[in-house]
Amino acid sequence: MVLVSLMGEASYKEMPNRKTMKVVISQTINKYKLAITMPYDPNWSKNRMWCHTKKTVYKNPKAKQLCNTLAQLIQLQKIPWNPKHKLHIDILVCRESMRSDPQNCIDLICDAVELGTGVKDSWYSVSCDWTIAQKGHAAILVTIWQECPPHNS
Repeated sequence: MVLVSLMGEASYKEMPNRKTMKVVISQTINKYKLAITMPYDPNWSKNRMWCHTKKTVYKNPKAKQLCNTLAQLIQLQKIPWNPKHKLHIDILVCRESMRSDPQNCIDLICDAVELGTGVKDSWYSVSCDWTIAQKGHAAILVTIWQECPPHNS
């Protein structure tokens, strides 16, 4: 999988139609913020996360690929996330219809954020909202931010 990044656009070339993720990073004195916009994919849903055979349960390969792609994109930004401070994750699901439940995306996105930042999910504060998008413009906007107190000398 090839990821091209650093402030701007990142495309994951193994995906159909070469879908693009947009990345924006901002930093203030004690706060890091990373915003990623990606095309909506039904495989983000926890309802599609697991596959079953008669004897085994395994993670859906498409869901696993989405998770790993987002995690790698977060890692590429080289933001020094602090594993001992609260990490805020704001998720906005822009969906085309009322068929899917936006909150079903939270689990897989949080798994990707944990892989990408190294911050355990017990340190997360998660908010999820949704809106209806025009046909062909469904997307997920994930904003990750962390406030870190200054180091005492």
